Amino acid sequence: MRSFTDEEYELMIYELTEKEPASFDMLCAIAYKSLHNVVIRWCSEDPALCGRQLDGDIMQEIAIRLIKTCVTGFLKRDDRDGVINRDPVQFNAWMFKVAVNIKRDTANAQRAMDIRTKQIDERHGVVSLYDDLDEDRKEKISTAFQIAAGANKKVHILLTWLLQSLLILEYDLKKKEATHFMVDSFGDKTLFELWKLIQAYLSDLPWIELSRERRDCLIKKLEKPQTGGIQTGKILYKDFFMKKGGTAAISDWVNRVNSFINSRVKYEPFN
Repeated sequence: MRSFTDEEYELMIYELTEKEPASFDMLCAIAYKSLHNVVIRWCSEDPALCGRQLDGDIMQEIAIRLIKTCVTGFLKRDDRDGVINRDPVQFNAWMFKVAVNIKRDTANAQRAMDIRTKQIDERHGVVSLYDDLDEDRKEKISTAFQIAAGANKKVHILLTWLLQSLLILEYDLKKKEATHFMVDSFGDKTLFELWKLIQAYLSDLPWIELSRERRDCLIKKLEKPQTGGIQTGKILYKDFFMKKGGTAAISDWVNRVNSFINSRVKYEPFN
């Protein structure tokens, strides 16, 4: 049973294929009407998702996936001449398939992150690298964070450096370990989610000064709209990896920021 009318479906097709520029309003409205309650139920029933308030994140990812793939992945998928599939029943089934795949991927990623976090906690307990740092080293690290957050680089690169550095400080990880953890645990997270995680870690490290100006600059970059009007912060982290893959991409981005910091002050990168 579908939750949208034939008229709404035809308006969606018009907005996606004929309107200039294309609009995604009706597509998103149909997705919300059809899937929101279903996603809430999924999140309450799946042990990996239950109690984590991930229904909004899943709906956001569904909307992004539909916006990216609706035309080429469904409407014009089966005909090289561009004939549009106007069957709302088939569209409804395809949309639910997209949603099921995203729910499954989100649950799998959450389970992987839980396992990885448990492994880290069992290995390191409550011991953190910063417990043994002297005040001079703390001041230098704080300065590095301030410089990194203000670097003239794309926001996914800046968040990568900040998050990896915080993981190293929090868990006494090696750089390689932190990189693999980020690929395994955060690939399916949005940049907004990474920023929330960074803020949570920073709250545990009050000696790291990240000014309001720096924070506002990062937020402004996250809110900047990309193609299709999607905010940068709503894009999945893994979508920035491209062909080089997560490990290579993260290492490259961290090295770029380290070089930038070194151009400003003498800096000893994290291990």
